[in-house]
Amino acid sequence: MISALDEKTAAAREAIKHVKDGMLLGLGTGSTFEVFLGLLEKKIKAGLHVRGIPSSRRTEELAARAGVEIADEVRSGIDLDIDGTDEFDDRLFLIKGGGGALFREKIIASSSRKIIIIADSSKYNPIGIGRFPVPVEITPFHPELTIARFRSIGIDCVLRGSGNYVTDSGNLIADCSMGTIEDPVAMESALKAIPGVIEVGIFTGMDPVIYMGQGESVKVFQK
Repeated sequence: MISALDEKTAAAREAIKHVKDGMLLGLGTGSTFEVFLGLLEKKIKAGLHVRGIPSSRRTEELAARAGVEIADEVRSGIDLDIDGTDEFDDRLFLIKGGGGALFREKIIASSSRKIIIIADSSKYNPIGIGRFPVPVEITPFHPELTIARFRSIGIDCVLRGSGNYVTDSGNLIADCSMGTIEDPVAMESALKAIPGVIEVGIFTGMDPVIYMGQGESVKVFQK
């Protein structure tokens, strides 16, 4: 029986074909990305040299251990961003941030020449994203005021870990249940306009290539 790990591994094998010697890579966060990192480590041991910009402290530790040179400064943009996703749809809209790194992940993605997302088939929602709660990174300054603003526009949000979960950037995460999001672009914009919001886990306008493991094959989603 094909497992989610099998599907992630199949997708990661397709993604790693795009990695070339000397590249500067955006390094995602989460269990799916870590499958990719395991494959990348084998390539590095065989002689590949790449630099990376990690999206979290955990990824930085794992990437350094795998032999990735951690970039201290970026002058010319990122060649390729590799990451996972919590949910995606046919329009290539994503929900990210289940691993708590959405703020840094979005900075990296928006600065990358190419974005590759790897996923297992459980992350695909053809009718539109929103089944997975949308993580929103918010300031720790009176977060209850920001949560109240969410609720005033009909969005039910709860603080992750009852407010005890703190991101690598020192912020909090509000997980927001919305149901199917008809207009992700408008929703992303509306949430970002609320004072106290640092970044929103809805990723739009980035045109990623998505490799999704599906049984024994890999399906590609792209524009």
